[in-house]
Amino acid sequence: MARQWAILNQSNLVTLPRELMAKETVSENLIGKANKYYLHKNIAKIKKIEPRMRVVNGRAFYSSSTGLDFEGVLQGGKFITFEAKETEGDRIPVSNIRSSQCISAQRQMDFGVEPFLLMYFKDYDEWYYLSFNSLEEVLERDYISIPIRFFRAFGLSVPFLDEKTRIPDYLRPEGHPLSNKLKEGYPGAWMGNRRKKKKEVVQDKINHTDFKERKKRIMEATEKGLDNAAKREENRKIIIQRVREKHGAKGRNPFQD
Repeated sequence: MARQWAILNQSNLVTLPRELMAKETVSENLIGKANKYYLHKNIAKIKKIEPRMRVVNGRAFYSSSTGLDFEGVLQGGKFITFEAKETEGDRIPVSNIRSSQCISAQRQMDFGVEPFLLMYFKDYDEWYYLSFNSLEEVLERDYISIPIRFFRAFGLSVPFLDEKTRIPDYLRPEGHPLSNKLKEGYPGAWMGNRRKKKKEVVQDKINHTDFKERKKRIMEATEKGLDNAAKREENRKIIIQRVREKHGAKGRNPFQD
């Protein structure tokens, strides 16, 4: 019944019922437990920004959030907002960090807020607090991924509320004891590869006042277009022939001569 409600609702944007929510990740589950602890201790009130569903022509689709994952207020009135990520192995691909999230963080910084990335390395069971200023600095260098060593060197280590539950106490991050030593060799020694930039094709400017030059360009474009059309026609005939060989002259043939 809830699914029908979500699909039939004709408003452009609707809040998802709990049973239709996206599957909670390990990090989100642990952060949720930390948030309950903070609320119980009257330290902060922080909530997850729930995903929404967009209804188009009677069909419901998840609408990716343009903001950060969590936001709330600390005791004393200070606003807090952050993005939570988790990864396996010792690196997080840069592609996991959307540009819209960086833009949202930048808008928050314009209002004096200090958004941060809360990073969870599942295989190491380690959490790190990294400001978006530090994150943007490394993103601008066009690396393919960011290693855990970067977070250990330039981020803050997040302790646990207790060793048994392994719930992150992310409001009390602390400096990594080996932070300064880990910075040695940055970035060349351990940051990894950078993304290859596409070569820009620079075309000669056309002198529109030169009649011969314009005619030459038009002829070249026409010949190229005719050549491409001939290749498409040749490929079409080859495909038709293959279909007829497979299905016979009277068989299934989606092409017409």
